[in-house]
Amino acid sequence: MKKIPNNVVSELIRLIPVLIANLPEKRSTRLDNTVRLLKKCIEKLKSLEEL
Repeated sequence: MKKIPNNVVSELIRLIPVLIANLPEKRSTRLDNTVRLLKKCIEKLKSLEEL
């Protein structure tokens, strides 16, 4: 498994929610599903960062 630097993980945790919040209201089902999955990934990354 490849190691990811902490600063990259921190930037993702900080920037992805901003990106999600600024998506247009009218979106496709595919985009809605992607947002849902990204939110789950962000929670996992946050828990890993706290370790």
